[in-house]
Amino acid sequence: MGKVKYIFRRIASMDFKNMVIKAREVSKKTHKPTLFILVDMIYCGFKYLAGYMDYVVFEFYNLKGYQRKTQVTRGINNQLVKTLNKKEAWHFFDNKDEFNEVFKDFLKRDWLNLSTASNEQIEAFLKNNEVFIVKPRAEACGKGVEKLKSSDFSSADELKAYCLKNNQTIVEQFIYQHDKLNSLFKNCVNTVRCVTIKYNGKITPVFCSIRIGAGDTIVDNLNSGGMAALVDSETGIITTDAADKNGKVFKIHPDSNTVIKGFELPDFKEAMDLVKRAAAVVDDIGYTGWDIAFTNNGPLLIEGNHFPGHDIYQMPALTQNGIGVLPKFKNAMN
Repeated sequence: MGKVKYIFRRIASMDFKNMVIKAREVSKKTHKPTLFILVDMIYCGFKYLAGYMDYVVFEFYNLKGYQRKTQVTRGINNQLVKTLNKKEAWHFFDNKDEFNEVFKDFLKRDWLNLSTASNEQIEAFLKNNEVFIVKPRAEACGKGVEKLKSSDFSSADELKAYCLKNNQTIVEQFIYQHDKLNSLFKNCVNTVRCVTIKYNGKITPVFCSIRIGAGDTIVDNLNSGGMAALVDSETGIITTDAADKNGKVFKIHPDSNTVIKGFELPDFKEAMDLVKRAAAVVDDIGYTGWDIAFTNNGPLLIEGNHFPGHDIYQMPALTQNGIGVLPKFKNAMN
């Protein structure tokens, strides 16, 4: 019954105009009639709970049935969230100040909430941090994140005025990533997204991927021009070439000239232990995407997501033989 309700909700909210545009784009690629593509999109929506963007991003038009049923589609991702994450606990992850407080033992860095911090606390923070990061309380995808210098502000009031007008209330100590990660890309902190499932008392890292920055960006998010690759959750070795949001594949990083596939992340077992311990903190959240940074002093948490993205890590460039990650989720849930 839940599947049927989801489908009808999606139909009611669907952007049919954009759906037709995407179907025409696929038609040009495949040389199949647009009507055929539209019918197949609708079929995949009912059969696999796949939105039309899932159909395009995962290239469902190139997949056979046995491959399609291994994809974590939008609808399946929604079901996982609904089943494993109680809505009344989402706020611990939606709001960065709450997250930082609950998971303070995993952050390993100083931070302040400008809405509640005293001028004395802010001035002490500025004195101790030559550079730092500011971010909004409740934005995602790297939106509103900015790197600032303490020398640019003469007082706590000046910093608060600058940040609050931009809705930036969270101030955090700048993270200097591990020297080895600098050899991959040095202009931002390259983080690993590890998705965990907590089910029947068992916590399992289901899969991991690394987001790698590119160009002048200070964040590694794909929406900011970065790229992603898959990481073996046992060894910490990157197992694929990287791909950007448009599916462009990179064997060698265009800025550092470092070969991506085969790159081994430092202190990876420690990082997996970190997310397993973090996943046990909030009882009512069982499906989480953790963002991990690696430093010379060990791994630390950047943030957690109670609604992990499902699309980036199943791009065709990052999958083998068109097989998605759903079998790994099923194994984690017995």
